[in-house]
Amino acid sequence: MDSRIHAFIVVYTLELEGLKLRLRKKEARYREDYEAGLITNYVFMENKALLENEIIGFDNFIGELHKLDMTKYSSVSDLRDDLNGLNEKLCEEEGVAHSAAMLAKRKADRIVSYFAESERADEEYFSMIGRK
Repeated sequence: MDSRIHAFIVVYTLELEGLKLRLRKKEARYREDYEAGLITNYVFMENKALLENEIIGFDNFIGELHKLDMTKYSSVSDLRDDLNGLNEKLCEEEGVAHSAAMLAKRKADRIVSYFAESERADEEYFSMIGRK
């Protein structure tokens, strides 16, 4: 497996796990708001249900990621494109909120952008060294 593909998988998984942690913290804040009487039980339960749905979505996305045959991908962009399509499909089939796929897409896009910028910087650096 290409090292960039492997790095993408690691970073993407960490990013989705990080999103799950932030959503759990958000749920705790909603609970505090509910207990303080700032929001109603209905609002709390609606918010909690959405957050739990998104967390389930991220778990599904991570599970499906690790089932993919990584040897068929020649670039992180190809992998990202397939993942984004797969995540949308999972939302439809599993009843996961589309917001989960949108958040995952943003993370994947940022990772690909970072990798592209890193490669450009590496090429620039090595071309400068070559000129000396």
